[in-house]
Amino acid sequence: MAGAGLRLAGWPKALRAAPARLYCPILMYHYISEVPAGADALRRDLTVTPAQFAGHLDYLAGEGFTAVTLAHLASALRGEAVLPPKAVVLTFDDGYDDAFANAYPALAERGMTGVFFVVSGFMEQAGYLSWAQAAEMKQAGLEIGSHSATHPNLIGLSHEALMAEVEGSAVAIEEMLGERPVSFCYPLGRCDAGVIRAVRGSGYLAAVTTADGTLHSTASLYRLRRVRVRGRTSTNGLAWLVDRQI
Repeated sequence: MAGAGLRLAGWPKALRAAPARLYCPILMYHYISEVPAGADALRRDLTVTPAQFAGHLDYLAGEGFTAVTLAHLASALRGEAVLPPKAVVLTFDDGYDDAFANAYPALAERGMTGVFFVVSGFMEQAGYLSWAQAAEMKQAGLEIGSHSATHPNLIGLSHEALMAEVEGSAVAIEEMLGERPVSFCYPLGRCDAGVIRAVRGSGYLAAVTTADGTLHSTASLYRLRRVRVRGRTSTNGLAWLVDRQI
């Protein structure tokens, strides 16, 4: 899959310095499916159809973008790897089963990678991924990240409850997939200093929010901004979103 990092061992120290700011759109998807009959406004907003998604991927490929993982981006922000000239991260929140049915095949067809944030406590439930599906996706080169254990607002939780969500989800993913996740997605996009300390302390290398933006720095590794892709986002709309450097 696309997105393997280029190690810089032996390069001059000046080239290993972490970049001040790095342009890399992180796209935020949710459902990749047809819009269900009777869907409410929120579901319509969060749903990108398979045909629409294919158009997005073809646009990105045609414009010379290369899909990378968050692990690769985090390494680049630490000065430990380099990114291709036009890197993009495709993220998918919540671990819905259409990730396996629709997003995964579309990515595989184009040799692209992505990051799928699963809620460990929701796995195997109706409408969500199974562990076997997640394992297949991981084996194919896709990154599986954590979206907590039960998707609560993490701000204000007791220390024990917070660690059950942050560390507990990492343990569950490691037990089921054989490798600890390195990326975290804050439920509802919400975090504060205490939540960030818990995420960093649990060994995650990076974490994403729902704040808008395409520029990142080492200082923002645990507050990475993303580009929200909506159900109404056309290919032209996506072009405008990713071309911004904010």
